[in-house]
Amino acid sequence: MDKIRYALTRFMAGRYGVDELYKASNALCLVLIVVGAFFRSPILSTVLWLFMLWSIFRSFSKNIEKRRRENEKYLSLTKPARKRLSRLERRIKNIRAFRFRTCPRCKAFIQMPRAKGKRLINCPRCHNEFETRIIL
Repeated sequence: MDKIRYALTRFMAGRYGVDELYKASNALCLVLIVVGAFFRSPILSTVLWLFMLWSIFRSFSKNIEKRRRENEKYLSLTKPARKRLSRLERRIKNIRAFRFRTCPRCKAFIQMPRAKGKRLINCPRCHNEFETRIIL
């Protein structure tokens, strides 16, 4: 097993490898496979194969700088969605202990202890005071 790992490591030396765009394209391929199971279409199958080949090409590419720029562009385009999903994940994970509000002035994401009733909140970013009501 170590021989295989060593050979694969030597082969991938100097190649780009896996990044966030690679993971997203593989997730898209998985979605296309599931959709393709319901709708048999040669166009869908072609698109699936093109994405798979493009993903493999990117990971084995030796043009590291170009692949890095592609990944940076992807990350900058998806930043708002990833930020929103991260907030949603944090809210779900901490739902038992905290409540979350956004500041009406600067839209900061504020985490406060779970306590029933009206609360006066001072925003840590813009120092705006506003009142909110927490219902358990």
